[in-house]
Amino acid sequence: MGIKYSQSESKELMKKLLANVAVADNITSRLSKGSSHLQQVVGDKNSGLSGAAYTAGADLFSKIDTLIQKYNAAVADVRSDVQAYQTAEMMLNGEPAIDETVVMRILDLKNSDLRELEEQLRTNQQFLSSQVVVGAVLEAWLLPYNQELSRQIEQVKEAIRHEEERLKRLHQFVSQVSSLFTDSVDAFNLAFKGISVFNQTRVDSAGYAYYPTGSDMKWLSELEENEFGSYSVTRPKNMSDADFADYVEKVNKQAKTLENEHWGKAGVASYLKYLDENVANFDNPLVEVDTAYKRLHMVGSDVFTFVIENAYPYDAKNPTFSKEQCAKETLDMVYAVLGAKIDSNNFLQLDNVMNGKYHFPIEKKDVEQYFKFADSYSNLIQVKYAGKDFVEADYTETEKKIDHQMRYWLDKPIVDYINNGLPVGEGETKASAYLKWLEEMGIVAGNPAAGYHNRTLNREREPHPKNEKITAEHIEIIFTHDCNNTVSMWNHLEKDDTGLRYDTDPERYRDDYQNIANTDSANYANPKIKNGKFVNSGEQHDSLDVEFPAYCEPDLRKKSKKDYDRTPPYKTDLKKVRGGK
Repeated sequence: MGIKYSQSESKELMKKLLANVAVADNITSRLSKGSSHLQQVVGDKNSGLSGAAYTAGADLFSKIDTLIQKYNAAVADVRSDVQAYQTAEMMLNGEPAIDETVVMRILDLKNSDLRELEEQLRTNQQFLSSQVVVGAVLEAWLLPYNQELSRQIEQVKEAIRHEEERLKRLHQFVSQVSSLFTDSVDAFNLAFKGISVFNQTRVDSAGYAYYPTGSDMKWLSELEENEFGSYSVTRPKNMSDADFADYVEKVNKQAKTLENEHWGKAGVASYLKYLDENVANFDNPLVEVDTAYKRLHMVGSDVFTFVIENAYPYDAKNPTFSKEQCAKETLDMVYAVLGAKIDSNNFLQLDNVMNGKYHFPIEKKDVEQYFKFADSYSNLIQVKYAGKDFVEADYTETEKKIDHQMRYWLDKPIVDYINNGLPVGEGETKASAYLKWLEEMGIVAGNPAAGYHNRTLNREREPHPKNEKITAEHIEIIFTHDCNNTVSMWNHLEKDDTGLRYDTDPERYRDDYQNIANTDSANYANPKIKNGKFVNSGEQHDSLDVEFPAYCEPDLRKKSKKDYDRTPPYKTDLKKVRGGK
């Protein structure tokens, strides 16, 4: 059974919660006043109370006061969580109800309708183009019919986008509210244990308190340690109490921000694990924790990679999730963090990269770390698809589109670095300098067939550009034949008027279709390396990198490949490329 959301039930739940909070506020307020008064009387030097009985009474009232104060804090936390819930609910745009199962069924039907309409339109167009002479009556009938088919296709696409957006909003809502109320519930449970103990506590005429036989007072220490909305933070070595208080405050602020940035509880816990294993051992953790936080916002940094690798680890002995589900949960987290969305031209935009919240590496040492991230990310895709290709796998079309098109984004930082930052010495080309850099990093370069990156117009004797293809683990870079420039879609895409997204209208780039058709795209499969030499692109190459549904491609790539659909055979000679100029 899928997720179900009902606005009316949600409002009723929040109404009852707030009513209960109001009652609890009144009760705890009176309890707090009574407890404070008793403690004031007991603590008054003029009260005449002293000795062991006095000490026992003061200790008892202190415990009761701790329970009341923490209970009061739990009530305040519930009120805060209600506000967070209502804020998150706004992303549903006032939807009266969303049923995940129903939406998925609608998407299946709409996608089926779309395939039928597109197939019919394709058949009609092929018929018209294949006839030397088409009767005027037939042509007069077919052309308006094709126009109507095109209109219906756009309507169905819009309906699909609408349902996918509803589904995405529902999942984002669930991810934001699923962790709410948990810490306050823990506190309530501990408080109820305390109430049970105190209800059975007997005080004799001398003032001594006798707790129930066999009662465990562990609940009190746990209640005292409970920090609402906070995380367990390991104390760095040799840190003073004052510095540790600042450190805890700083880490908890970071954690709350990361939750709002869609890392979720698992991602934040993984980040805290990184701090425990790394930052806590530095001489100045208060400074290093800021550095770690900044590096987490660099896609592919050591911190970013650590967090995604440890957010949903698969536990073979006690599996909460299957391996596939762990990989899927991690990838969903990454997509939410980066703001992955498919635009109206079927192109994957990373909104939180474009708006600067997250960024790709620029400096050489950071770009070198990025190769490890590309490997980790590709392994997640391998596990998620578990030997199936993009056609067979039982995921939504939107999910498959994002998984597939991330191949373009994975290459982008390396393309940008080669274009703008890679040192090229005298007598070297960019390609030869790139190969030298790979060798320095201990990465084996590959040269698989490059026909898909030498596309030409389908005309007789049309020369192909002889673009050179170099793979490095999962990264794929295409160079011009003179090896001095990269061939990439990213060299041509321009931002739209907002400056926050790429303009992906295919018509804008018609003059660049050949380079866009021949662009790079990372490979998810592990290449086969033997005796330190590249053998082939690996067993999963076809299923993960080649055999994908047409709907996974952005319109820009579809149209460019349609025009440049001839793929002549070509293979790069790495020895010649290494020779430089």
